[in-house]
Amino acid sequence: MSEILLKKKAPNQSLDAFVSVLDDLIGCNRWEEHESSNYPDGRYFMTTVLGVEIEAMSADDAEFTAYDFCLWVKPEANPLISQDVLTGLLECMARRFAVRGYEVARPLSSHSGKGAVIYRLDPTRGTMPWEQVVIEQILGDIKS
Repeated sequence: MSEILLKKKAPNQSLDAFVSVLDDLIGCNRWEEHESSNYPDGRYFMTTVLGVEIEAMSADDAEFTAYDFCLWVKPEANPLISQDVLTGLLECMARRFAVRGYEVARPLSSHSGKGAVIYRLDPTRGTMPWEQVVIEQILGDIKS
């Protein structure tokens, strides 16, 4: 399983509001809400696309406390989808979110302290949206 973490685009953006824009942002629809005490706030949303499950939830990562939402991406019982493929998919998603104004962290490992790749938009860089995405690798915890 792999993940990306996102900061709220607006201070009052709720998980429901975030999930409602995912259809437009990453092209996934039919998000189903589920309840589970294993998730922050006791709930999460899930969809499946192209053999990949995506779960959207409130973030509760102790290492990356500055981020509000989390997207977990994992193969849907498909052993042919490698970690490299998932990493590439997360890279595409992170860039897409950054172009739309979200700050995104893609943790480098599920083990604490390994750092992350951060994606954010800088409209002063370049003329094309993909030229305006700033990518920075941070080692260690991200607390703010």
